[in-house]
Amino acid sequence: EELYNRLAFSLLWADPAESSQEPSLEDTKHGFAENSRGGGTVVFGNKAVNSFLDTYKLKFIMRAHEATASGVAVCKSAKVLTVFSTSKDHGCGGDAKCGCILVDTNRIHAINRDSKQSQGENMKYIQENQTSNWPSI
Repeated sequence: EELYNRLAFSLLWADPAESSQEPSLEDTKHGFAENSRGGGTVVFGNKAVNSFLDTYKLKFIMRAHEATASGVAVCKSAKVLTVFSTSKDHGCGGDAKCGCILVDTNRIHAINRDSKQSQGENMKYIQENQTSNWPSI
């Protein structure tokens, strides 16, 4: 049971490594290291991402539970997408947006909602900006 609890904890709380951490992660066996946040959390680097995606024949990792001012963040060569679905501050400033991801037939669309705009204004923005520069699925 402890192993499953640890696995669940790591899946929920692991963060992508900052680019400055990548060189040291390349020297690790699997591309993971202790997170500076502490509490037993880890960071994962490009090595870990590429190994996971190759092993399971996937193209992307979608994750949540990390505040991002734009609502959606992309890292690790556009292979890791972080979605934060609340526009409450969470340390990101008063202009923080909430985000969601729409997976269409062959495209991934990022949708950001500004909490200061009305629903009609947000729908207009979504319709005008519904395509993204993200890779095809």
